[in-house]
Amino acid sequence: MGGLDKNTKAKDLMVPISLYPSLGEDEPLENAFSLLEKTFEEGREYRNVLVLSKDAKLVGILSMMNLIEGILPSFLREVKGYQGQLQEHVALSFIWQDILSDAKRIAKSRKIKEVLRPVSATLSPEDPITKALYLMLNGNIMVLPVVQEGKVLGVVRFVDVFTEVAKLITGKQDG
Repeated sequence: MGGLDKNTKAKDLMVPISLYPSLGEDEPLENAFSLLEKTFEEGREYRNVLVLSKDAKLVGILSMMNLIEGILPSFLREVKGYQGQLQEHVALSFIWQDILSDAKRIAKSRKIKEVLRPVSATLSPEDPITKALYLMLNGNIMVLPVVQEGKVLGVVRFVDVFTEVAKLITGKQDG
């Protein structure tokens, strides 16, 4: 990365699609768990998978959070923002423990398209990185696909934008 300034474009911080994990929407969740686990073993540590249709069009993004939620039964997925007492959290954790014993079966049978998050925003390669930062902060988005003429070229990750901002702030920027 060559440093962050007002001329930095999405293409400058983009991870090329050839290096970013992607899977088909009809694949089982188990494949996404395996793929992300492999990236961690290789030291790349990706936290999201791009989800593609049969005709290679981007249909969504699958995060580690989506994967975990995907192996839980619906009554537990609907507890978002739970504000109960601590004792109730402990009781829920025991329920989850029993349910996770069935996780492998669920991961084999449930399809990625059932739990993916639709793409809410994209970038073009020439978009300023400040647009990426704005979209990420306002939409709580960690990964933005970079698309040109309907084709995904890569992704801009929040961690890479943050790293460049940190270099700017700490004075460790190149140049």
